[in-house]
Amino acid sequence: MSQAVDARRAAAIPPLTEEQARRRREYIQRLKGDSSWGFESVPDDFEHTWERTITPEAVRLYTDGVEEMNPWYESESPFGKAIVPPFFLSRESAHCFDPLGPGVGRVHVSHETELLEPILVGTTVRLKAKVGRKYFKRDRRYIDVNIDITDAATGKLLAREKRSVIAEYRKMGEASS
Repeated sequence: MSQAVDARRAAAIPPLTEEQARRRREYIQRLKGDSSWGFESVPDDFEHTWERTITPEAVRLYTDGVEEMNPWYESESPFGKAIVPPFFLSRESAHCFDPLGPGVGRVHVSHETELLEPILVGTTVRLKAKVGRKYFKRDRRYIDVNIDITDAATGKLLAREKRSVIAEYRKMGEASS
């Protein structure tokens, strides 16, 4: 491939925004940590709480990625300010196990989301994840996590989510590679 083609490709890819660069650095840092956690190392009473301010940039990155273009997400909506896309926080709630490490090999099985209030762009939300149940199904180890999403300033419940993951994909009795 010619250098001219490489240069055109490089010019077509915009540089990372500060938000993208920060998330990439955090992800790489998590990968450098211990990624050996599994079913047994997640305590039955595991909880994790974190906050996230939902910036216009984060919403734009999400809507570009899922090709969900709606003017309500960028400017005024019937609720006044711009609103957060309904499933934006489902992606954020996937970070519920971050304190344990990246969890390489974990498989997302399902999630149920209950939206109780529109969430305005600029809101700081508090996500509180709690293990709901650990169980075995078809010789695999599953964990259900319940997540409450509240307005960090008021404590008002905005949404709930239940996520199910296979914590270890290999079947019980199989040797790890």
